[in-house]
Amino acid sequence: MSHPIMSYPKLPELPQQFLTKLHDAGYEAYAVGGCIRDLLMDRNTHDWDFTTNATPLEIQKLFSDSFYNNEFGTVGVPVLIQDHEEIYEITTYRTEEGYSDRRRPDIVSWGKTVAEDLARRDFTVNAIAYDGKKIVDPYDGQKDIKSVTLKLASKKMHFGSCGQYA
Repeated sequence: MSHPIMSYPKLPELPQQFLTKLHDAGYEAYAVGGCIRDLLMDRNTHDWDFTTNATPLEIQKLFSDSFYNNEFGTVGVPVLIQDHEEIYEITTYRTEEGYSDRRRPDIVSWGKTVAEDLARRDFTVNAIAYDGKKIVDPYDGQKDIKSVTLKLASKKMHFGSCGQYA
């Protein structure tokens, strides 16, 4: 579902610039996960994650000081926030399979849609994407934020140590 039950939030300038750069290059792009949850809850956040249909190579062409050196398809982009550096992470849409260690996926593959990417998220409140104009919320995470409810987004999720979420 893509209609909000909450009002559309205003993105801070730097995350909006990231989305605009990807959109202007012809890609779909969304801020996703905890940063959107926090934004909807009117909390400050500095941990910005983005997902897109652009590949890591295409992302790196747009963000010249980015780096890509891991098996999960994450491109890191250093940004200066006030007096310190933070890393914004951009990933190509992904799908996951198998959790033999009960925590990390055995196989990570490129996905085709933001809905596929959201299906791999842990909780409904983190399975929300926002492109600056519309919210994509297939698991009713906004409803769970309002009712202060924590639910798994997918029955496929596994947690090695659930105590970290208590």
